[in-house]
Amino acid sequence: MGLKEFFAFVGLALASISLVTLRPSEQSMLISSYALSAFMILAGLMHFNPNAMKLYRAIMPPFLPFPDLLIYITGVLEAGAGAYTLYNRSVGAQAVFGILLLIYPANIYCAVCFVSVKERLPVVMPLWFAWLRLPIQGVFLYWAYQLF
Repeated sequence: MGLKEFFAFVGLALASISLVTLRPSEQSMLISSYALSAFMILAGLMHFNPNAMKLYRAIMPPFLPFPDLLIYITGVLEAGAGAYTLYNRSVGAQAVFGILLLIYPANIYCAVCFVSVKERLPVVMPLWFAWLRLPIQGVFLYWAYQLF
């Protein structure tokens, strides 16, 4: 995922949060849950893209065993939680929230240990982007939390 796509997802999250916050109605919650579902399904499917797997493998803390298996598992969990959000918004959003918490340490590792991560990255990622991912994940957590 490039910078353009990443910021498009952030924009989608902020628009959905704004919609639910400014106009809290069943319709705005439904639109926001559809957007969150689409985001999580797409993010989960990205775990099966060979190019994206290189990125995920690079930011995976080295002490975790079986990195490829963990990448596949988190991909299935992300896509599954996204799909379940369409069936049951509250439970699906709670699952999304839990998964986002589960993967947050990888983003922390990427920012804190950027020098060693940078050598393994398949794409050029600036240090500021690694640090920006941390508060942005908070935006996604808040998005899911609003839909509980």
